[in-house]
Amino acid sequence: MRTPRVVTVELDPVNAVVAKTFLLMAGLSADVEVWPGGSAGVADELLARFGPGSVAMLFMDHRGSLFHEDLRSFEDAGLLADGAAVVADNVLKPGAPQFLWLASRSRSLEARFLQVPEFGLGHQALEDWMAVCRFRARAGGALGPEATEACPAAVVRLARRCDEMRRLTLVRRGGVGMAEWAAHSAETKAALQALGIGADVPDLPLMPG
Repeated sequence: MRTPRVVTVELDPVNAVVAKTFLLMAGLSADVEVWPGGSAGVADELLARFGPGSVAMLFMDHRGSLFHEDLRSFEDAGLLADGAAVVADNVLKPGAPQFLWLASRSRSLEARFLQVPEFGLGHQALEDWMAVCRFRARAGGALGPEATEACPAAVVRLARRCDEMRRLTLVRRGGVGMAEWAAHSAETKAALQALGIGADVPDLPLMPG
């Protein structure tokens, strides 16, 4: 049995089945595995299956309030190879303030935050950010010496607000409107900039993120 080169985690079981079906049709089921479920415990499963230093790229595009916890679990398990890429999407909209705060202060992450247009019909006019990082195996950890609890209260409050916006997209009939999203993105950006966290315009045009 060939070792897969990509492992992806899908919370929605229906989406997981659809993804597996498309991979089978494309002849890629031996190279890509779809694991149903959430991100909790994934690091332990990867370590048991593939061993330390086996992750060359970690891409996070789920619940932003979990990004810093998931990255820490990968680092604690010793999964990240030296030079591994760590990419996180939607860190402005809905947002991942704790991840941005800790990543921007890391001794082992060479982090850059980039402005990208949001993906989705009618949302391209809204600004989003993508975190593009490189992990270096240095003392201090991927997120630096700071514990999650060391985040300033302003960062924690902002993270709760971002998480609430994400929750509303799931429970509110009709979701969240464009005007509300635009206001949220602008307020989150201003709050992050007040904390000394900003994003660069990429050197080359990027696809919507």
